[in-house]
Amino acid sequence: MNKLKIFPICLGISLYVLVITCIVSCQPHPVPEGITVTQLEHPSLQAHLISKLGNQIRPWVVLVSGSSGGYFPDHHVYGLVEQGYDILSLACFGVEGTPDKLVEIPLEYVQSAIDYARSELGGDSRGVVLMGPSRGGELALLYASHFHDVDGVIAYSPGTLVIPETIHVWDAADLRSSWSLGGDPVPFAPMPLMPEEPGWVDFHGMYSSLWADSAVVAQARIPVEQITCPVLLLAGESDGVWPAAAM
Repeated sequence: MNKLKIFPICLGISLYVLVITCIVSCQPHPVPEGITVTQLEHPSLQAHLISKLGNQIRPWVVLVSGSSGGYFPDHHVYGLVEQGYDILSLACFGVEGTPDKLVEIPLEYVQSAIDYARSELGGDSRGVVLMGPSRGGELALLYASHFHDVDGVIAYSPGTLVIPETIHVWDAADLRSSWSLGGDPVPFAPMPLMPEEPGWVDFHGMYSSLWADSAVVAQARIPVEQITCPVLLLAGESDGVWPAAAM
């Protein structure tokens, strides 16, 4: 697919998901008529296929969830499917057949999902967009920095540093990377230890301290300049978890 056409497509997808998340978060979620949700039968991928007969032109969206793991809620993307975008919702951890925790998830696992969408679902002709929120956005950017097989990336409130599997750090010796590449852990930013005294934790300050350390940035920054496809970033200035807009 012509990558010049992907950016407006990514923008449309993003605006839809932002609006629909607000509308449906507290509503019942029956599957709309005409949409099918199936568990992908694959020896190494844990994924839902959310699709509609007749969707043949607009790109497939490979969707990865955030730090909660499992699958991104299917009902949040029903309307997106109605607009012609079929979804491969990929679980990277937290469901049967995947790791229990966000620890050294292979980027090659996402590559397998992209390959499947291209070879088995018509993604070669329709295009494939990789999308993720929060830690999933981190994954999408990191993936596209190393692999050049997607036609677009959409990242919601992503970080620009690779961070460890948890931000609740009590012992630095326990820290492990969230991702791996070629069998090796991806270098990450060491999160500061949690304060011992009870009270409000300033996560914004913790992340800002990482960015202030040039050695940490050099070690853990996602090399987004290596991405070759259109990228759409969305972040809120009032993000209560980390300074995504600043990053």
